[in-house]
Amino acid sequence: MGDFPWMDEETVEAASEAMREEAKKWDEFSDAMAKTHAQFAQLTLTPGAFSVVDPAAVPAALSLADSYARMHERLTKLFGEAVEEFDRMARALRVSADKYDDSDRGAAGRMKGVW
Repeated sequence: MGDFPWMDEETVEAASEAMREEAKKWDEFSDAMAKTHAQFAQLTLTPGAFSVVDPAAVPAALSLADSYARMHERLTKLFGEAVEEFDRMARALRVSADKYDDSDRGAAGRMKGVW
């Protein structure tokens, strides 16, 4: 089986490539969530959607409309935040991959002539 080729350039490239591939997935998640956010933001209802014929039921209809509006606002905010978080995750993976590559290049340079 032998030793793992720690200093092999292909090993280093494989690790950072995997991080960049993972970053692409988070970009896709962000794009999908952006679409969901945009569609969900349009799903508003007016108090009339909760109205009933009985005037005594108006307070209940207004309460339902208010509950819906608050939940809609909260979910819309969360979906928007998810877009940002997924984008941050993709950027963090790319920065980490770059730092990984830079660190390995530096270490390889410092080790020249030692082995």
